[in-house]
Amino acid sequence: MKPVNLGGTQFQQNVNKTSIICIGVGIVLAIAGMAMNQASILPAYLVGAMYVIGISVTALFFSALQFLVRAGWSASIRRIPEMLGWFAQFALIILLPILIFRNSFYHGIENIPSKAPYTNTPFFIARVIGYCLFWFWMHRYIIGNSIKQDSMPGDYAPTLKNYKRSAPFVLGYALTITFAAFDLMMALEPHWFSTIFGLYYFAGNFVSTISVITLLFISVYNSGELKGFISKEHMHDLGKLMFAFTIFWTYIHFSQYFLIWYSNLPEETFYYIDRTKNGWEILGWASLFIHFIVPFILLLRQDVKRNFTIVKAAAIIILIAHFIDLSWIIIPGYREHGIEHFDIIALMSAGGMVLFFMGLLLFFTAKRMNSISGIAHNDPFLQESIDLIS
Repeated sequence: MKPVNLGGTQFQQNVNKTSIICIGVGIVLAIAGMAMNQASILPAYLVGAMYVIGISVTALFFSALQFLVRAGWSASIRRIPEMLGWFAQFALIILLPILIFRNSFYHGIENIPSKAPYTNTPFFIARVIGYCLFWFWMHRYIIGNSIKQDSMPGDYAPTLKNYKRSAPFVLGYALTITFAAFDLMMALEPHWFSTIFGLYYFAGNFVSTISVITLLFISVYNSGELKGFISKEHMHDLGKLMFAFTIFWTYIHFSQYFLIWYSNLPEETFYYIDRTKNGWEILGWASLFIHFIVPFILLLRQDVKRNFTIVKAAAIIILIAHFIDLSWIIIPGYREHGIEHFDIIALMSAGGMVLFFMGLLLFFTAKRMNSISGIAHNDPFLQESIDLIS
């Protein structure tokens, strides 16, 4: 099959337009919020960074996972997450301010002698750089081989390499995203710990990544650029993933809460106590309602997973819910900086940073359309994906 160039298409223009709007609105909201409350600068930046890095890196994981399980259904839509994953190469640049001003972002993190061997600044910097280098390597190898396959019809060596190497890359992703959650978010509460915190962060990232992929899928489907390659059957499968991992996120979130509530240990319970008082319970209940209840109801029936309007609404709601969830985790951790009560200004600043970074993600995704095919046209499973009936 011939390559499909999405450069200059209506789809690319739509993504570019959306990226510019997100960047513009994000800058205005972030600057306005930070001007009104300077204490919101650090948490807002961290929320934005963890939001966009989580989605872009998980897009790499999604592609690697398709190779690992030899998935046929996704061959014709896999290039969308691979374009999103290109932004993961810039993770180190995004995290650079956090590395430079680490003691400002994480107040008192080095004042716990028993944890000093792990929490000291040099080791922290080395770990974060290591995560970013792994994500860079993951993109170069997995996505690199996927793209290389485009120029090698009949020779499936690049795809076969991905089949063999995807397992260690998926394992590496699991470890790096887990420890990144520990180092960059759980470190805000240096006396608290949760062994499933990394899984909790992954669950939110995965359902949000599927939501972004779904929104891009709907846009390219409506523009008609990939007609003959994608269908409502692919939409149905994406909808099923959104539905399943919405429930998975809820399960992990409840599991973490339930174990802490049941054991009732003061060194653990303060995390939830601080986030269920002083107005922060608003975010907690909002996260539960729009991260689980609303998407669950919207996506429960099989027929609605083929309804573009409903699935698009569910995807947008999930992305908003992920922002609320990260804000609920991160912003209350800055009590030492003066944010003791629910602060709508801090939330506005964080929302601005999320929009700004998401705008950059979409901008580079659109830019990537100029250099690679919109379809993995030499993938051995492409015809199976085209013929998909679910």
